[in-house]
Amino acid sequence: MAENIKNIPNIWQKNSMLRITPRSSPLLQQHFKFVILTCFLSFNITLPAQAEGMNDLIDNTQFQLESYLDFFTDSPAKGQGVATDTRPLSWFNRLNIETQADLKDGVILNLSADALLSVPNINRSAFSRIDNESEFSRFFDINTANIIFEYDSYDLLIGKAQTQLKYAETYSVLDRFNVSNAANPLHLVKMGAWQAKGTFYLDELVDYEDQISLAVLPFDDKGGSVPKDSRWRGSSGDSDFAGTVGELTPQYRSSKPKDWGIALQYDGVRDGYDFTLGLHRGPSPYPVVRSEFSIVNFALAREDFKLYPTAHSAYGGIALTKDNTKYFGEFLLQDVLNGKDDDVIRTVAGVTYKETNYAARIGLDEISPTIEYGRERVINEPKNSLYTKPSEEARPFRNTISLTLKLVYDSDYTFKVGSVYNLIDGDNSQNVNFEYKYDDNSYYYLRGIFFDGKNGSPFGRWAENDAITVGFVRKF
Repeated sequence: MAENIKNIPNIWQKNSMLRITPRSSPLLQQHFKFVILTCFLSFNITLPAQAEGMNDLIDNTQFQLESYLDFFTDSPAKGQGVATDTRPLSWFNRLNIETQADLKDGVILNLSADALLSVPNINRSAFSRIDNESEFSRFFDINTANIIFEYDSYDLLIGKAQTQLKYAETYSVLDRFNVSNAANPLHLVKMGAWQAKGTFYLDELVDYEDQISLAVLPFDDKGGSVPKDSRWRGSSGDSDFAGTVGELTPQYRSSKPKDWGIALQYDGVRDGYDFTLGLHRGPSPYPVVRSEFSIVNFALAREDFKLYPTAHSAYGGIALTKDNTKYFGEFLLQDVLNGKDDDVIRTVAGVTYKETNYAARIGLDEISPTIEYGRERVINEPKNSLYTKPSEEARPFRNTISLTLKLVYDSDYTFKVGSVYNLIDGDNSQNVNFEYKYDDNSYYYLRGIFFDGKNGSPFGRWAENDAITVGFVRKF
């Protein structure tokens, strides 16, 4: 949950009347070419290999069932103009289906899908299309569908895939290339993003297992967002902007090449530490608000749009392990084009210590405290008057400290307590987690999460959403 989570005066400008027109159907048809290409490459092999690949898909299929019952201790905050669901219980279920097949030598197909069931219901329909613009959760959806071509010194991935990029323990400024279904913030579902990615291995050029990758992410895919009648809207009108009153209309970037996301990344492995350095050009991970004004029935009407402006960014991270201590850090330097948002540098740094000697004296296997601090600095403020609200409210960990303590007993019992405190607004979240490992495929959970803070702050808007959760995970 912890990793889930200045108003600028409105300026009325004559040229703020501009509106974005809907995309044409030829462009919509073009979006599906990416999927068709992936399918063609997957099955453009000999018939014997197809049969063997189908057998692999069946033999390698794995299931994971998660079920959680959440009990809320308070009635929810009243939403902005929307009847909020007041039921004290919610039930979340997820069945993940995952498989892999070697279609032929050096050609790997990866597939994964999620079936979701929630009470109260937060899902609609099934199968989001490519370049999805519907921000609702689905009963059934594909989260991974890609094919990898393996060569001696490089790999080529085409399709929908997750990007594993994170060094921090609580909140990461680098974990930005995946799509998340956040319809229920207590139970996030990570999904992949459509992309074409080439990874080149440098072990023959240098004495380390380094690699460099280039990824193109052409589509503005969206996962599920908090429904309008959900208690997780809190007292705000938007799930990203805690202090916003009223609904924001999503506005999406096109799939023209000028709007594609492109990331160039170097990953290094050294004795005792790993690191990543990267450059990205594409949509910012943080939304802004653009206001448009028009005359309706002889009165001035205003409509607010939420969008992700194009930005250039440099990013990096490092994790260094020495004895029982892990030091980690991340940074993101972002320059938003045309002055549409703050230009910022965001950093996260922390340390984790794994204690086993003293733990053994008191009957534990492990005691692991973690401290993490996130900070940002605004380099340049917005200069484009069409954009009336920067992403400040939507950027987590702007001046935040996180503390976590994990206790492990006999490898089967894990107890964890944590606290996240925002130093800017004074809002905070506390959590208590107990995990019991019944066997290698079965886990049981008891969790509590509690929020506090003033109304309109990131955690304060959820002050009535304190919850106790019981659940289990079963792999088969």
